[in-house]
Amino acid sequence: MKGKIIISIIFLLMIILVITLVIATEVSYCKKDCSFNKRIDIKTCNNAYKECRQVCNDNKKSCLYNVSEDYQICKEECDLLIDKRTCKRECVRQKIHDKKNCSKRECLAECRKERKNCKRYVKVKWLDCRYNCSFSQVSLSQEECENAGGFFHQICNGVYYDIICSPDKFCICDGFGDYQCPANYSCNHNIKKYLPRKQHTVKGYKDLLGNALGNIGVCMKD
Repeated sequence: MKGKIIISIIFLLMIILVITLVIATEVSYCKKDCSFNKRIDIKTCNNAYKECRQVCNDNKKSCLYNVSEDYQICKEECDLLIDKRTCKRECVRQKIHDKKNCSKRECLAECRKERKNCKRYVKVKWLDCRYNCSFSQVSLSQEECENAGGFFHQICNGVYYDIICSPDKFCICDGFGDYQCPANYSCNHNIKKYLPRKQHTVKGYKDLLGNALGNIGVCMKD
């Protein structure tokens, strides 16, 4: 009898191990996809930056060409006047002034700003992607959760005057409310990774009002 119990326990542990490995593999593949997409997005940002720089260069060339054309026209008009020398000096001054307006400094600065914003967005998108990979196994709608007797809520911790909660809501199970999971889901108590605050604070999980929830878990797909 004792041998059968031991075999049953070992078999159960093996099943749990296999499920854990499957989940870990799925999350790992998901995160690899996030990194792959990040590299593509970064490349897109860099290509857009190169195109932006090229536009700046083309605009400067076009501007300098127009300045040169205006200068030639100015000189030709001076030839029709009696005081050609004074007129042509004015043409030169105007040419110098107009060339300053052809600077691409501001244009390039705008290109760098756009690239920086682009890469910042890519990083946020990548972090969200990796974050969501961890939730692929715990994603449940409020209706699914509550119909099964679960508590659809954020995971919060902290003292009553300083409660901080996760940005996402989960189907919470067990705890003082003896909350339940839907079919094909089991209660996973390893939920510290979902907490928004990892540093030292009071122990235990709470709701938004600071009420203790007890030893809660999150419903995870079997």
